[in-house]
Amino acid sequence: MKKGTFKISKKTVKGKTYYTAVIVKSYRENGKVKQKTIKSFGGVTWEEAQRLKLAYTAKSIEGIIHVNDIECEDGVSYGGIYLVRHLWEQIGLDGALRGCRGYFPEIFSMVCQRLFDPDSKLQLIEWAPDTALSYLVGLKLEEPVPHRCYFALDKLMKDRGQLEELFPLIAKKFNQDLSRLYYDITSTYFEGSKVRIALYGYPRDR
Repeated sequence: MKKGTFKISKKTVKGKTYYTAVIVKSYRENGKVKQKTIKSFGGVTWEEAQRLKLAYTAKSIEGIIHVNDIECEDGVSYGGIYLVRHLWEQIGLDGALRGCRGYFPEIFSMVCQRLFDPDSKLQLIEWAPDTALSYLVGLKLEEPVPHRCYFALDKLMKDRGQLEELFPLIAKKFNQDLSRLYYDITSTYFEGSKVRIALYGYPRDR
């Protein structure tokens, strides 16, 4: 429901025509009808005034709909990922990962997944569409995401020295105590006696 009437005013000064666009609301005072400006768009060209009028009054003309007819049916997770992107830039990770720029969307997405929904690389395909990753960092969900994540991890291993140098600076910036650290290592082992890519050893988990 509209709260006012769109009005275009015309004024000519020294042969030059000027237009102003406003939204006014009518009311009665002492038996007289008066108008009160509730929104002013200032000076506009005739074409701009017509576009504003169309946007305000149209219901459905060539894809333009009135704002009151817009309904939100779905959305994506945005706030947390935007915060991670802000901190990412603040601590200088873009510079430290300069050699991995081709895989930035995958690296950033893996970090976000680890923070908000820890799971496998395969599960990233299921989780990412409900987030703003494709909008904020350009993650291409139509491509084989897990494979690109594995390639990205290989690149990270080559550039891990720069990340390790950055870690104490990050800890200091956020007042983190480094006297005790906990980390997780994924166990990988082979069974059999003819595995060419493995050596004899012992299971670390025992």
